[in-house]
Amino acid sequence: MNDDPQTLARKCLMQLEQMDFRPSKIQRNLQVPELLEVAIRRMEGELSVTGALSVKTGKFTGRSPDDRYIVDDEVTHSTIDWGKVNHPLSEDKFEMIFGRMKAFVEGKEFFIFDGFVGADHEHRLPIRVITDKAWQNLFATQIFIRPTDTELANHDPKFTLLSVNEFGAEYDLEGTGSDTFIIINFKKNLVLIG
Repeated sequence: MNDDPQTLARKCLMQLEQMDFRPSKIQRNLQVPELLEVAIRRMEGELSVTGALSVKTGKFTGRSPDDRYIVDDEVTHSTIDWGKVNHPLSEDKFEMIFGRMKAFVEGKEFFIFDGFVGADHEHRLPIRVITDKAWQNLFATQIFIRPTDTELANHDPKFTLLSVNEFGAEYDLEGTGSDTFIIINFKKNLVLIG
């Protein structure tokens, strides 16, 4: 028998607490109309004349390739083609940023999308996308594969993406080129975006 949504949310919250990630409230796998309603209520965007959600993304309108980093560790050190595209970041700097990020999110509301990358059941990857904006979670529901109720009840993410819009790196101290960052940590199966 599947657990009710509140029990599933509590299980998810417990998993986040194991990462020492402690938001005050999580909303997990909301349906598209619910996410639209929350995004509009929170003034994250507005409906266009066609009914689509229109948001202002700030200074970035797409990718930020110069701000992407990969943690340089024993998993990646000799397997990544380091250079202009793949910028290394030390494990210590990653932990510094992640530690500040975890303190920053404490007591805030977050949206979680649990789903999959890849359509082939033999090769797909269960993921968790955690965002502080409802519209970004709505985006995740559109680009990743949504789970069935049974899959959601048994979801065990193998890779987690954490996006916190209002959080920036202290680049002079933490080794990034600016306050914007996308950091991939393959050893922890974690992506941080700020």
